[in-house]
Amino acid sequence: MNCEKCGSSKVIKKGRRGGKHRIKCKECKSWSTLLINDSETCQNDTGYSDYLNNDSFKNYCTENGIDMKLVKSAKYVNHQGQQAFNIVLDYEKKDDLKITEKLISKIINDSAKKVKRNVTSKNKAGKKLLRLIITDVHIGMTTNKAGNSLYGGKWDRDELFLRLDKIISVLKDLASDFDELHIIDLGDYVDGWNGKTVRKQHDLHQNMTNEQMFENAVVFKDQLLNNCYPLFNHVEMFNICNDNHAGSFGYIVNYAVKELAKIKYNITVTNYQKFINHYTWGNHVFVLSHGKDRENLRFGFKPHIDPGGISKIEEYLKANDLMNRDFNVTFEKGDSHQLLLDYSASDDFDYFNYLALSPSSDWVQTNFKKGSSGFVIMEISGKNKRITPYFFDWKV
Repeated sequence: MNCEKCGSSKVIKKGRRGGKHRIKCKECKSWSTLLINDSETCQNDTGYSDYLNNDSFKNYCTENGIDMKLVKSAKYVNHQGQQAFNIVLDYEKKDDLKITEKLISKIINDSAKKVKRNVTSKNKAGKKLLRLIITDVHIGMTTNKAGNSLYGGKWDRDELFLRLDKIISVLKDLASDFDELHIIDLGDYVDGWNGKTVRKQHDLHQNMTNEQMFENAVVFKDQLLNNCYPLFNHVEMFNICNDNHAGSFGYIVNYAVKELAKIKYNITVTNYQKFINHYTWGNHVFVLSHGKDRENLRFGFKPHIDPGGISKIEEYLKANDLMNRDFNVTFEKGDSHQLLLDYSASDDFDYFNYLALSPSSDWVQTNFKKGSSGFVIMEISGKNKRITPYFFDWKV
């Protein structure tokens, strides 16, 4: 529909007169009329057609659970006496996370209470580090939509916290031999936002709302810290927030965890927003990445590293002055949902893929394989590191 005078498409409908729509041009400000066709989309300055901006339309939205604030345009249809509306929603409005760091800080400061700690120094000969590595938790993911996936799989709040209990049990058994604990989350902690990945490339089958994912994700890490805090002289957490599923939503979750940990436990939480990051402990360098990023990479780091991947990692090490020094460098990633530990592809670093904490989605089951899920414990003593994987049983 274009203006009859200037030809502009920037026109809006402004009421009716004599069985015709009154049309106003935003460009030249002229008025014209158009015969009414009740089967066409009608939109005005408010985002609704004039004849839909009434109680019947509002009632229709209420009865069908439609948020009127998200309606971009609407079309009235009357098919064989059945009156209804075809509605287009503007998901970009809903996609805007109206959660700010300031708001999260205020909520946590108002509610969190500092936890008292009474840990006696263990006085061991030599400092030892215990590392818990989790990745691809995919909180909110559906593994068995409508019961039709190849292998089923149970992944809900109950199963999530059962797996947390197993992690805590393992850490308690090992704690007496270690001074320090590092908790590593390599990304895709929550499954996505509004049923899509952060890249919005494909739809996701999810069994939780955004709010439920947020709540369960924060509580999971809070309970983990609450149980680990009394067991070690020092605890830190490192979270990858640049990934292909969680993205900004994952950062917001982990920012809330960071604020909570600071107030309740005086624990440092580092949230990484770059694609590749690192930290050092003694002569060890841990280079952390999810494996795919939130925006740019078409293909991420592969489970079996190729020459291009080796070159990318070596370039990062050189840029950060980590090459040709007495460092034991370990590159750690998630994304592939596979446990593959490569000590030989490069002379400069070890290349570790870690298995997902979550079971495989129905998409992964169909396109790849059933796979395994679990977490990894790494024990560091001097220059040595020992890897122990823990696997979960598949539940239908």
